[in-house]
Amino acid sequence: MNEELTVAIEELRLRPTDRAWFIPVLLDDCEVPDRSIGAGETLRTLQWIKLPHSRERT
Repeated sequence: MNEELTVAIEELRLRPTDRAWFIPVLLDDCEVPDRSIGAGETLRTLQWIKLPHSRERT
């Protein structure tokens, strides 16, 4: 996961700030990392979405 976050943050820094393209999604109940994304912001300061748990089919 850390490698993917690093790549996403690098890409985020290259993109214009007026267009959303990176939407963090929580798949499990966890805390959003407080990783810097530049300009005084962190992953926690971004809007993110928490997906409901899916139920396994039996």
